[in-house]
Amino acid sequence: MDFTWQDLVDYLLALSGAMPEEHSGVYLLYEEDNCLIEKLWSGSETLEQVFIAEDVRTDTPALYLLDENTRLVFYVDTENILKCSRYNTDEEEWQVEEGNRDFVIPQDSKLSGCFTDEGQIVFFQNQYGLLQGIKIQDSTWDLLSPVPAKPLEATRHSVIRPADDNLYLFYIGQDRYIHYLAQHLETGKWHDNVLKSPTLDRTIINFMVIPDEEENFEAHLLTTDNLMGIDKQGERISFGKVVEGKFTPISGKECIIESIRLVKKGVKAIAGKVLKDKKRGGQKT
Repeated sequence: MDFTWQDLVDYLLALSGAMPEEHSGVYLLYEEDNCLIEKLWSGSETLEQVFIAEDVRTDTPALYLLDENTRLVFYVDTENILKCSRYNTDEEEWQVEEGNRDFVIPQDSKLSGCFTDEGQIVFFQNQYGLLQGIKIQDSTWDLLSPVPAKPLEATRHSVIRPADDNLYLFYIGQDRYIHYLAQHLETGKWHDNVLKSPTLDRTIINFMVIPDEEENFEAHLLTTDNLMGIDKQGERISFGKVVEGKFTPISGKECIIESIRLVKKGVKAIAGKVLKDKKRGGQKT
């Protein structure tokens, strides 16, 4: 499907989402009556609706990870425990995967994460307001030390992993700028950076960061009433108004973004895909 600005708003309003590998559309996650539901959205209608899990916390945070071989969804149950479901292609259904430990996720925490060479890593905001990771390898779940970040409480965060062996964790800082922690996977060391941008003086519902080949970033942000962008030079752009989930473009502004292809690339990045570099012989996703 042709990804539109309304599709981007729908994606940013959903709990999480991912681009299918085998067909067009976008997977979006919703919590309905304490059940986690996956909807395949075509741009104008829901093509398919699939049950993932029951006994899910009301307004649970969620993380959808998808690559060529794996579909995983992380969420929080009614006991505030982090859970994971994997899609079984043979049975054509979602099945709960059990870890070796239970981790309590605070009420206002969001989830982010990505695939790693060994498995996955999932980040949440702990009871002290710090971002902390859980390293997952098969059924072994290990709690990592908090990262050196000062995020604004109860705000979204996002992880992307380019092909430079770094992991980037984006978050909204207490200073109301978008920060990103860069971790080299070999050393494990984190370095905090500030994305060039104006101060975020509005409530941010969700955001997406899109990298280019040179590891420069632009961002798309959904506020309570506006869809806006921050370009690579740090300039803020208003794309249009959002009222009750419906997008109305500002005349001419919807064409400012380089290509909607970049937005689709951003959706794939947030779903945990490693963004391969053409310079290294890979294909851009």
